[in-house]
Amino acid sequence: MRALAILALLAPVATAHADDTFEARAAAAKPLRHLDDLVWAFTATCDQGDDTQNRQCKALRDRRLAELAGATLLVEADADALDIGAWSPAKRSVSVTLTGCVRCKGVTVEGKRYVLTAGKTLYDTARQFQTAEVAAAWIKAVAHHRVELLVKVPARPRSTQNGVETITLDVQGYRVTTPCNGTVVIANPPAQNAPPDKAACAAGGAAVVALTQDHVAEAMQAPMSVIKVCAKKEKAKGTGKLELTIADDGTLAAYEQTGDFVGTPMGACIDSAMKGVTFPRSAKPRTRIGYPIALP
Repeated sequence: MRALAILALLAPVATAHADDTFEARAAAAKPLRHLDDLVWAFTATCDQGDDTQNRQCKALRDRRLAELAGATLLVEADADALDIGAWSPAKRSVSVTLTGCVRCKGVTVEGKRYVLTAGKTLYDTARQFQTAEVAAAWIKAVAHHRVELLVKVPARPRSTQNGVETITLDVQGYRVTTPCNGTVVIANPPAQNAPPDKAACAAGGAAVVALTQDHVAEAMQAPMSVIKVCAKKEKAKGTGKLELTIADDGTLAAYEQTGDFVGTPMGACIDSAMKGVTFPRSAKPRTRIGYPIALP
């Protein structure tokens, strides 16, 4: 029997440059929706048919391997790759871990099961919250999430570790979002919020809460990561304020920027980062709240 193949995403995530984002890398990547195609390319023996069939199989396999070589691939990993811990009253935080698990329960190719998993933890830290209530709302909001990985096939991906056939992929980036409102949970390099998926909302994607400044601060982490990248690039300093009017579905009903950055490249970056930003759904038809931006 063929040994169980494990795809180990062992390489460290590449460091982002000042103008680098997950979306920019993903736009240049090849989406790979059927992971069994990748597994097949690295495991097909092409010796089960007659001579003609085997030659055709090998030609198709080799062509697929050539397409994968050096290409950046965008794959969707198991939701189980993201692990959210329980609220810690002592540390006032929740642990957040991303393992990079692609298909830990396995996929079946040509009648055989293959497990796709990461050999390294990609992200492991604690997320701070002001209160247990805000933490609970956030945990509920991110319970339904989507994990995306950017990976590359290195020059020599195949090896055998502890008797198990292994294919090693290099991780180029990751993004975890909540499909209902598109909010970024974690990302490397920085990412903007994704377009909301209302079908995911119907499945119970985000928590229905009365919005507070803490909830807004949580949702603003994604655009703020982009804003900080722009600030470094533009060497911008100063203060500004965003006047937000948030609809009950979490979208921005109205938005106005005031302060030092209006009419500057930094202000344009802030406006761009705010496009598509979404917040938890609220019982109130409208929530008006101000969000300050200070760049030292």
